[in-house]
Amino acid sequence: FERCSGVGEENFEQRLTTFSPSGRLYQVEYAAHSARATGFSTVAIRGQHCCVVASQIVKPSFLLESSSAPAVFSVTPEVGCCVSGVPGDGLALVEIVRKCARAFRRRYGHDPSASRLALDLADHAQRCTCEAPTRPLGATVLLIGGAPTPELWRVDPTGQFFQCKGVCVGQGYEEATKVLQQLLDGKQTRERSRAGNLATPNRDNVGDGDDATVPSDDPVVACEADTVIGLALECLGRQASIAQQDAVVLTAEHVQVGIVTCGESDSRTTFRVLPKKQVAAALLSIRR
Repeated sequence: FERCSGVGEENFEQRLTTFSPSGRLYQVEYAAHSARATGFSTVAIRGQHCCVVASQIVKPSFLLESSSAPAVFSVTPEVGCCVSGVPGDGLALVEIVRKCARAFRRRYGHDPSASRLALDLADHAQRCTCEAPTRPLGATVLLIGGAPTPELWRVDPTGQFFQCKGVCVGQGYEEATKVLQQLLDGKQTRERSRAGNLATPNRDNVGDGDDATVPSDDPVVACEADTVIGLALECLGRQASIAQQDAVVLTAEHVQVGIVTCGESDSRTTFRVLPKKQVAAALLSIRR
């Protein structure tokens, strides 16, 4: 370390596998920043019997068909994903997670869960940070599934992966996260009011008494799929209005929504991308 103390940090910015004197891998950090701050604005929420992911699509030209630039993809009949970041890297990650699903199916005879695919994808992302001939892929992947309860996973270019109740990525993710927190806090407050319980959970003492916060594997909102879809679309709309500093009206042409349903409302777990007519109806309902 003493021999490197006189070497500037800027000399390590182009090196992927060499730590700087301060212990940083700059190219990995740049990839993570690219995944967080670029790409389509995306919101995902885990409900009681469903997981919903909604992504706003901004076409670079009105001459392009919106269907040619998807952001929500099917991985297996029970698992879907959404990518945000560098478009080409996102498509490459979709193919990688599909290959992982096919390999798992050939070996074990059934489709993998979203948690298993998140682990496999995170392993691949971490290897890309260790091998000099490669570079980290600048895209974040959100995986939704249900086995047997709804699952929502985020996989970052650094190789980290997290199970989430709600998550925002892409352009304006900081504003979207604040809006999502406000919407979910308001929803939970209204649910407690209807139940006649206005006590605030103790978030510092998990499991200590009746006032403890809910376990991490519980849904963030205990409501129907249509309500979760409405929350995700409302968050996207508010974030777009904040970014443009003016009221923005989302349309079905510029939004893609994927949903996994499982549990009591359905006999089996299924993933599907909502058709434009259903997205337009959901957008209309939140404006009323």
